[in-house]
Amino acid sequence: MKRYVIIGSGPAGVTGAEAIRHHNPTGEVLILSLERSPFYYRTDLDLLVGGRMTLEQMFVHPPEFYKDRQIDVRLEQMVVAVHPERNSVRLSTGEEIEYDALLIAAGAKPIVGNWPGVDTEGVVTVRTLEDAQALVGRASVSRRAVVVGGGLVGLILAEALHRRGLELTLLVREPQLWWPVLDGPASDILRRKLEAEGNTVRTEEEVVEFVGEQALRAVKTSKGNVLEVDLAVVAIGVRPNVEFLRDTAVKVDRGVLVNEYLQSSIPNIYAAGDVAQAFDLVQHAHRVNTSWANAENQGNIAGTNMATSKAITFTGGIAANTEIVYGIPFTALGLTNPLDGSYQVLATEQKEVNIYRKLVTKDGRLVGALLVGRSRQVAKLQRLIEEGVDITATGEQLLAEA
Repeated sequence: MKRYVIIGSGPAGVTGAEAIRHHNPTGEVLILSLERSPFYYRTDLDLLVGGRMTLEQMFVHPPEFYKDRQIDVRLEQMVVAVHPERNSVRLSTGEEIEYDALLIAAGAKPIVGNWPGVDTEGVVTVRTLEDAQALVGRASVSRRAVVVGGGLVGLILAEALHRRGLELTLLVREPQLWWPVLDGPASDILRRKLEAEGNTVRTEEEVVEFVGEQALRAVKTSKGNVLEVDLAVVAIGVRPNVEFLRDTAVKVDRGVLVNEYLQSSIPNIYAAGDVAQAFDLVQHAHRVNTSWANAENQGNIAGTNMATSKAITFTGGIAANTEIVYGIPFTALGLTNPLDGSYQVLATEQKEVNIYRKLVTKDGRLVGALLVGRSRQVAKLQRLIEEGVDITATGEQLLAEA
């Protein structure tokens, strides 16, 4: 009987386990998870923080889901090493677990700067369900907060804390919010909304020090300002969890480098989700694309290939994010804000109602779409980008319909 081991219990890992079980009813399927909780909606952690979802609503599957499918889930298990030469993984406890095929779906972890005082009580990151629950507790006894980082995670957590009634400042190193995904007009729409809601947005300004002895009491910034706060959320990005692979034969760049079958450089080791560096159809290079849909798709492909001899291929993906921030829908597909002159842009804006639409092309082919305030035809636009369709004759119509 074959043993399939999966590192990670997010959308890539659990979908991979489902695919394996579908194609192999008798094999042993084991998920090793660093999490304390079973599979939950990581993309909705901000809703939990903001009081718009309950803890019970966060879980994707009931406990019997895993039992019915004979999927063994072991929580709070840290994998510290992979030994491809003997087909095993080693846990922090010293236990070694053998596998016939391994799926690395270990996700990513928050980037934390090395600022002075970053370990002060009250400086937090949010990646797990437990992080979000802890933030709810802190927010309940805090008055003023700073969110460090103007990307998507920083923005949605800022809204969540604002809903909790905190006085909020957003510190953004770049000149625009959610850079480089948003361009100037899109960022301006979002900034106006944030400030209209009573938040302070400081662009081109960053942390230089967190100040506090027993607990956080201030943040010093690069412009010489001292912000009195009792809570700081650091949201400056994530990096794939690949440290336990660095000294192995598994080839790692930013993430685990995989081929069209989502195999790593070791044939019986696969990777999927936020940890996988797979082919990007727009960039024409191997990149890490972090989204729930991408993780599920890759997990299904990897799990299927692990359990069957008939391989299916991952033809490539694109960056794709859809979110609602302060009531404004945002959709970003592919390359939305190119920084050189080799791309062409079609754009239209209705500033009075916070609507902005933008299509990016190269040599006539659609490579990106940015929709703010209204998101229509998203599936169609994503398909056109993925298929590299020439929209020279239809661009204006597509823009009007988006």
